[in-house]
Amino acid sequence: MTSAQQHSTQTPNSNVPTHQKARFNNHPKAPATATTPEALKTVLTLVETAQLVQQVLREAFPATGFYVKTQRDANGARLHVEWTDGPREQQVNKLLLPLQSATPGQSGGTSPVEHFRLTAQGPQRVRLGAGRITVKRKFSDGLVGGVLQRLAHRHVGRLDPETRKLLTVESFKKGALVAVALYGVHFASNSLHTDVETALHDHTDVQGYPRSATAAGLFVRKPLKA
Repeated sequence: MTSAQQHSTQTPNSNVPTHQKARFNNHPKAPATATTPEALKTVLTLVETAQLVQQVLREAFPATGFYVKTQRDANGARLHVEWTDGPREQQVNKLLLPLQSATPGQSGGTSPVEHFRLTAQGPQRVRLGAGRITVKRKFSDGLVGGVLQRLAHRHVGRLDPETRKLLTVESFKKGALVAVALYGVHFASNSLHTDVETALHDHTDVQGYPRSATAAGLFVRKPLKA
């Protein structure tokens, strides 16, 4: 029988009342960066790796709140990151996937990944605690509703009254738009539902691929492929 341990970390003060935040902020604590003692540890546990991931995300996407969950079971140690709206999954993966301590092997299984940082004494190896990091982006009703409004405006001349009634957040969540295909617009398996999904996944509130000073201080050396 295998046992699973879960732990979650969230952005500090995210659930603290405003009047208490002001009291806490009277004595601010400088966050750990790539050069502070907290960040210079050479062996990080799974929880410490989750905290490192939170630090990287705060630096790159300060306007978005992320939920990081840790899990340890027979398949190893993993991190799962979720957030609502904000950046695209590709933008987050660009920073987080290099922090995985393993990579898929040639014949199944995994191969370890070596992380290191450059110091005055030469490369210093760092052991991170998460073999795999997965991400999942969620979408708020407000964002979904905005996409539906834009589609209604774009196809105003093609929508009959009954179809227009289906352009609601509730209908989208129930999958009612899967069977709605507009003549001359949708082909094969495309529909209004796929239009909404495409627009949601393309949406982002940041440009390009933001950098993190903490992530930039870590280098990756993957095993050579045969």
